[in-house]
Amino acid sequence: MADLYVKDYTDTKETPVARVLFIHGFGEHANLYPEFFEFLNQRNIEVFCFDQRGFGRSKKSPKFQGCSGGWKQQLPDIDYHVQRASDTNLPLFLMGHSMGGGLSLRYGMIGDHRKNLKGVIAQAPMLQNHPDTKPGYLLYKSLSAVSRVMPNFTWNTKIMETKKGTRDQKMMDRILSDPLASSVGSLETLRDLINCSQQTLEEANQFHLPLLIAHGTDDNINLYEASQEFYEHASSRDKTFLSLPDCQHSPNIEQEPDRTLYLNQVCDWIHKHATLGNSTPTPTTSAPNATTASIVNPNA
Repeated sequence: MADLYVKDYTDTKETPVARVLFIHGFGEHANLYPEFFEFLNQRNIEVFCFDQRGFGRSKKSPKFQGCSGGWKQQLPDIDYHVQRASDTNLPLFLMGHSMGGGLSLRYGMIGDHRKNLKGVIAQAPMLQNHPDTKPGYLLYKSLSAVSRVMPNFTWNTKIMETKKGTRDQKMMDRILSDPLASSVGSLETLRDLINCSQQTLEEANQFHLPLLIAHGTDDNINLYEASQEFYEHASSRDKTFLSLPDCQHSPNIEQEPDRTLYLNQVCDWIHKHATLGNSTPTPTTSAPNATTASIVNPNA
C-alpha cells in the first residue's frame, strides 16, 4: 500500500480537533477537490487522502487506468490508510464520495480497524446506479462474464460526459478538463462497483457506527432512493440523512450558497461526534428504533 500516492491536508487554522480519511470516487483522485479539503482545514479538521489503485497518480501506466483490483484490493488499501491516519489521538472519521462512499459504508461494516473510527460519512454513495447510468441487462451480463477471464480489460464508461456533477459550471469545467480525471475503468472494477455496492445495500442492517449520509436530489449518477434505503435499514443508533434539494452528484463543489451550507453541516457533525464518548453505539433491530436518527433538509 506504500506505493499509492498520498496527499494530506493538515494546515488547520487552529489546533486540529479531528481527522478525516477521504476516499475519492470512480475516475477521481486525491487532488481533485482542494477547496473542499481546505474548507475542512479552516474548521480545524485534518484530511488524509490517497489515490486509489488504478486512479490518479496510483496507476502503473495509462493502460492500467481504473484497474483497482476490485474490492478485494480496495478494502485492504483503505484499511492500511485507516491505520496510517490513526497515529494520533485525534478522532478519526471515514468519508467517501460516490464509489468511495460505497466503499466507506462497506468498510464501516466489515473493516478490520473500523473500531478506530468515530463515524462514517457517505456522500452520494454508490449503492445503486441511477437509471441514466445503469447498464442494460445484456451489457451487465456480458461485463460480468468477461470480467472473470479479463479482469483488467478497460472500458470507457463515458461517465464524465453523462454526469451532472454540480450546477457550478466553472467548477464542472475544471473537473472535466483535469488530466487525471477519467471515465475509464477495468471490468473488474466496474463489476464490483455494481455487485458489491448492491450487497452493501442489502446488508445495511450490519452497519452500527455513527453515520451521516448526504445525497443531492438531482444526482443522475447514483440513486438517491438507495441512500435513503440504506439509512432506513442501518442499525446505527446515531445516524443522520442530509437530503440536499436540487444538488447534483458532488455537493461539496455545488454552487453557492448550497456548498457552504452543506460543508458547514458536515463539519458541525464531525465536531459534535469528535467530542462524544468512546462508547460503541448499541445496535438496534431496525431503523425506526434508532434513538438519535434524523433526516435533515438543509433548506427547510
